[in-house]
Amino acid sequence: MLTPHATTAWRQPLARPIAISATELIPLRWAADFAQSRPLTLPASPWPLNSQDRVKRAAPPARPPTRRGASTVEGDTAGAQLKLVFLATLVLRFTGPAALASVVANAVGIAVLPRIVHAWLAVEAVFYIVCCGLARAMGAHSEPPPLSPLRRQRLWRRILADPGRGGSVAEFVGSWFYHDRGPPPIALVSQLLPRPLRRLLPRRAHQRPAAVMYDELSREDVERWLSAGLFGKTREDINLDEARRLELSEIVGETERAAGRRLRDRSEARSGTTQAVRPLLPQLDAVRWTARPLVYYAVTHGFGSLVYSPRCMSAAGFGARQAIASTDAGSTLRYYVRAAAPGREDAPPLLFVHGIGVGPAPYADYLARLGEASGRMVVAVEMPAFSQRLSAPPPEPRRFAELVRELLARHGHAEAHLSGHSMGSAYVSYVARYQPHTVASLALLDPICLSMHNAAVTRAVVYPRADGIEEEVFNFFFKDELLTSRVVARHLWWYEAAQWLDDQTAERPTLVALSSDDAIVPSDAVAASWGCEGARARGVQLHQTPGKDHGEWLFDDVALRSLVNATAHFTAAADEASFVRLADTQAATTAHGEASPANL
Repeated sequence: MLTPHATTAWRQPLARPIAISATELIPLRWAADFAQSRPLTLPASPWPLNSQDRVKRAAPPARPPTRRGASTVEGDTAGAQLKLVFLATLVLRFTGPAALASVVANAVGIAVLPRIVHAWLAVEAVFYIVCCGLARAMGAHSEPPPLSPLRRQRLWRRILADPGRGGSVAEFVGSWFYHDRGPPPIALVSQLLPRPLRRLLPRRAHQRPAAVMYDELSREDVERWLSAGLFGKTREDINLDEARRLELSEIVGETERAAGRRLRDRSEARSGTTQAVRPLLPQLDAVRWTARPLVYYAVTHGFGSLVYSPRCMSAAGFGARQAIASTDAGSTLRYYVRAAAPGREDAPPLLFVHGIGVGPAPYADYLARLGEASGRMVVAVEMPAFSQRLSAPPPEPRRFAELVRELLARHGHAEAHLSGHSMGSAYVSYVARYQPHTVASLALLDPICLSMHNAAVTRAVVYPRADGIEEEVFNFFFKDELLTSRVVARHLWWYEAAQWLDDQTAERPTLVALSSDDAIVPSDAVAASWGCEGARARGVQLHQTPGKDHGEWLFDDVALRSLVNATAHFTAAADEASFVRLADTQAATTAHGEASPANL
């Protein structure tokens, strides 16, 4: 349990409980941190972030009655600071609409503003309109990567047989649906308000509907869900293609047999039973986002990208930011390199991809320690598309893998140990899928790629629930940003990012690092699947950090040191396995005469 007086660095990965001091949003405070080459500092939150944390985390020990002490004062101060930040997020949310209204009022003569104020508001109004237009343009879902009927069938059977899917087959299916019985009258008014202000209304007016029981679903409901998830199409589109319609029907029938009971036809359902059931469809639903002003991106993009990230990475021993560009697809991959220790230049490097947040800077200390412990070169990939920066969409999966291969070749390496945290685990999975020969090992930290088919991950990231101002603050800064939401909802196809246990091999080992109190990744289910004897036979090692939420190991020295040691030992063992594999391959090649000197 974090204490009110604890301080941590502002290196936030996806979905970490924080309480942000209002002063941390002031660039002058940032400049003070940068001047000393350290990340931004914030007081940690004494409260759990969400309802899952409230259940999982033990209550603090009872204290005898005492007079009002320093810790109480600090707790009150942290609560006051959190409220200030909450108010700051309201200001940021309203800046765009307010700027647009002010410009219109000034134009019709209702209000006369100073010229400099009017110019600033005009810029913000234009930026707000552009963001709204971009969000509307995102309404058309991207074309899914091609998926053959055979692979689709194999994927679905893997899910039905996977104990980490989330409960029984019936529970798993029901978890992907929710009740939408229509908002009560007061909720119709609440829709005109930002989500934070809806908290002031009666709870039933803004509460997100709960999951659905399997017996409440009709066959048509499940077909609608699977049409989007497995085909990337609506059910109406599938019905226009006879071959796909029959394939979808077979998949639904297989699901019924695995669940042990038949789904009802809509005609058999009681009146209204299934009319209010809706599936979670992140690729087809409207992109969920909240507006923020241009000045916000001036900090996260301008100051963060040009000053904060380079300074933090430089302080950790990394060189200047580099880039490798694609000539055919227009994609660019930016990255930082930390040189190998003398004598270790030939060792396969570690290539790391960060999670949602503000780029690789929050991981600088972790990567520096890992580089010192292993002696190998460390490459930190920077993904602006989910670093709250004004950027183009990320490279598509196949192209990303090709860029990684080109990056390694530029630095004289054929393979690397790939590591990714949270969203970054999906991107290293792309490399493992499309450029497997470049992967010496995989280190997956708080990995969403192992639970892409689990509704808990989708609900936590795409459809987050906010039961208090802590959650509202966190969702605003790390989940509701427009361009990050674009990546999650339009450029992250689950079956491209997913890693499966039966694809792992001892020749290319995998390290899975879990946080026991993770509110995003269902760590218990993942540990049960990936920590069994069969997984170990496939080269899977499991590292668990007790008592930590998603990414909290970054801010605990003991947990951080433990993960660094585990990763360093894991990559060293993988190097030995790679050396043996290479020697065996060369011996087999020579024995067959395919590459012997006499035949060259």
